[in-house]
Amino acid sequence: MKLIVDKLGPIDHAEIDVRNLTVFVGPNGTGKTWTAHALYGMACLVTRWRFVQIVPRTFLSQQLFDLTKAAADRVLARLGDHSVSEIGTEIDRKDILGAIDRDVEFELDEGMIAEVLQVDRSSVEGASSRLLLDPTEFTRSVHDVLKINVNRAESIVNLTLEKKGASPYLASKTFSPLADIADEEGFDGSLKQIVDEFVGHLIFRIFDSAAPFPTEREAIVSSQASALMGSHTRSLEQTSFFTSPTADFFWMMQNLGNRPVNAREQSDFSAAATLLEDRILEGKLVFAKGKSGPFRPLKYVFGDGLELGMHAASSMVRSLAGLDLYLRFIAKRGSIIVIDEPEMNAHPEAQLKIIEFLAILANTGLRVVFTTHSPYIMDHLNNLMTASSVPEGRKQEVADGFKLGRPESFTSPEKVSAYLFHENGTVEDVLDRAEGVVHLSTFGSETEFMANLIHTILDAAEEEPKSAEELHAV
Repeated sequence: MKLIVDKLGPIDHAEIDVRNLTVFVGPNGTGKTWTAHALYGMACLVTRWRFVQIVPRTFLSQQLFDLTKAAADRVLARLGDHSVSEIGTEIDRKDILGAIDRDVEFELDEGMIAEVLQVDRSSVEGASSRLLLDPTEFTRSVHDVLKINVNRAESIVNLTLEKKGASPYLASKTFSPLADIADEEGFDGSLKQIVDEFVGHLIFRIFDSAAPFPTEREAIVSSQASALMGSHTRSLEQTSFFTSPTADFFWMMQNLGNRPVNAREQSDFSAAATLLEDRILEGKLVFAKGKSGPFRPLKYVFGDGLELGMHAASSMVRSLAGLDLYLRFIAKRGSIIVIDEPEMNAHPEAQLKIIEFLAILANTGLRVVFTTHSPYIMDHLNNLMTASSVPEGRKQEVADGFKLGRPESFTSPEKVSAYLFHENGTVEDVLDRAEGVVHLSTFGSETEFMANLIHTILDAAEEEPKSAEELHAV
């Protein structure tokens, strides 16, 4: 998967290969966060797709649009027999996409980017963001088959999206009645809208979910500001002072807080959440029981059962709380997460644990994209890539010397991308995959500066102070 951005903030042009674990590093104000948020916006196009109604045709390739529209038309033709009251059909995603012979491209223009970033359109004039998926990658999806059954006599449409070999993702999505249908033409019009939408879901839902973790997450978790959004708020127009990732994080936290007390964990990553709590947070996150209202308070439980409100928990716990809950209750394999500075407020030891943990997620089915200012994380990422070459029989032995002790954190350089954002607006690929090492100067130059500075200070301290006459002579 490749992200291409043009005229985005200080960046004139950049091409970024998005792999299992992708990291953006560089000085402040070089476009890292805007690029990460643009990628999140692109990921939403292939996560929450609503065909045609939300994203105009101009934001995807003509070939793919034509194939999708033709597939929807075929389904409607099969359901168009008015002589029977009940009729059904199904469509297989592979039958639609067999003709794909080139990269599938999605695009955000300056208007959509401005909405994602919540900036004035003039701030991103001429900007664009494109996401390219090769045919092999595009054939991977959340769903394989769409089944549709129509009962015209009762104005009911039942749809099921399925993954072969798994239980239905939507066991039964039923529309009944269809918008107060008064005549046959009205029914067919509503049916077309539904078919268009669900054929779009079938084709375009590449990621099961896309989850953002913006820098504002600590304050949101601390204040439980999600409650401010009300029980049904969703549109960015109602939260126009938030970027799209921040508003979506609000919404995710609100939904999690509104879960029934006895709700079961549905995630593929609940074990990862337990690892995060046991080895990094050193405590558990729980929603208060027996509370009513739009949002149940989140508690941090540690030691012998001491409970703290999130406002009293450590800043690192607040920073990682959203990720913990996402992994425990939502995350499925094939999802993508975008994190601003996962190391926020973390001690260097915890930062080493965090990069090991993110590598585990990337190796077990999540696509992880993050920005960082941490030399500890970047240096330790090199250790994880080097360790991936250790013979299988010795990996646990080597892993015992790492912070989490998990060989699953060892990451092949082929699964990693690392980009350095420069102050001149260029974006450089800094991972040498042959060596399995990220080469960075952004941290080393400052370390060298400090080392040289201390020598200058010490030299000055050792010199005899000059007399007034000597200073005057100089």
